[in-house]
Amino acid sequence: MNKEQVDQILKYTKNQIIQLEDNIDKVLLKNTLENLRSGLEYIAKDVSDIVNSPEKKVFFPYGQRLNHFKTFN
Repeated sequence: MNKEQVDQILKYTKNQIIQLEDNIDKVLLKNTLENLRSGLEYIAKDVSDIVNSPEKKVFFPYGQRLNHFKTFN
């Protein structure tokens, strides 16, 4: 898939989100996203247990800017 196709998909998806925004239950959406993040944290922990020492505290990083991700080493 080339950049133009990816850009088209992102544009289409952005328009879909705008159309759906008024119909989405914000509390349900927040809960769903938190549950998805929990799943990612479980996966990150499992991978860490295999690759690193199990005692290390691991969580799925998130942030609003790229430099937030770079602080997680």
